Amino acid sequence: MNVHLMPDSVYSKRFIEINNKIDKESIYIVLDDKIKYLNNDNIIYIPLLNEYSFKKHPILFFKNFYKLLKYIKKSERIFFHLLSDIYLYILLFFCKKQKTFWLVRGSDLYSRITYEFYDSNTLSFFPACKDCYKKKSIKHKIETIIISKAIKKISYIGNVVEGDYKLISDNFGVLNNRIDFFYPNPLKFDNYASLNNSEKKSITILLGNSGDPTNNHISVIDKMKKMKNIKVICPLSYGNKSYINKLTDYGKMALGESFIAITEFLSEDKYLDLLDTIDVAIMNHYRQQALGNISALLLLGKNVFVNSKSPVYDFFIKKGVIINDTNEFLKDSFC
Repeated sequence: MNVHLMPDSVYSKRFIEINNKIDKESIYIVLDDKIKYLNNDNIIYIPLLNEYSFKKHPILFFKNFYKLLKYIKKSERIFFHLLSDIYLYILLFFCKKQKTFWLVRGSDLYSRITYEFYDSNTLSFFPACKDCYKKKSIKHKIETIIISKAIKKISYIGNVVEGDYKLISDNFGVLNNRIDFFYPNPLKFDNYASLNNSEKKSITILLGNSGDPTNNHISVIDKMKKMKNIKVICPLSYGNKSYINKLTDYGKMALGESFIAITEFLSEDKYLDLLDTIDVAIMNHYRQQALGNISALLLLGKNVFVNSKSPVYDFFIKKGVIINDTNEFLKDSFC
């Protein structure tokens, strides 16, 4: 029996839809307290397995944890779709004979390592992010040792960007167990008919993919102050709320009505229609992020800029994909 431990997300939803066509025996277990995307019949919900519940509702916590362990013990293969703290604990103490797979999302890697996420403009604009992902304390060193022991019990690590696997190896000492894995894009391109109007009077630019400071929006917005006849669409439907509010105000101040913040979640179909209106997409992340958006934009034939500091840039260059460097866009000589 295959057991998939996964978060509630559009990527999990799409994965289950496709996997169900080839694997009728899998069990999908979701530990999130609130469910927004996953409404499949073959999903098992086990809530309240987090640090807060452990402290506030210990009896319910252990009751649900015991329920989870019953599935773990019966499994032949366990797929960890997001390597949360509770999953690390399961790996260390309860995975004996099973084949185990870590399907790397991104946040479950980058939240556990020391990494340069922000450019100087982001740090000046939103100083609170200086404390995010700060990983130099004694506590972090102890956590790294524990994580390393847990990860060494993983049979295979599945991801698509080789640069991320190198980060795992460099930080946790893992070697030679990588397999190619890429989450299916939640945007469905089957029989998609483009609605794009080629006679537009302005250039439509997509800036970033979320309201996370790791998008490094400010440097790009400052550059676009000099540009005319543009419309800047900035997806901010999730992320740091304080950052989103401050960025929205700054974007409107800097670019006026040309800056359009998307603060509501769009359905997959509507989001695909939105991406189809884009002429240029600019991603300024230093870490692997927005891979689903970038892939969709490339499939739609859009011009995409990715920061060359991100492992995503090297990934596409090695594949022979035509992609631009955001650092070139940020140069004074550009436009």
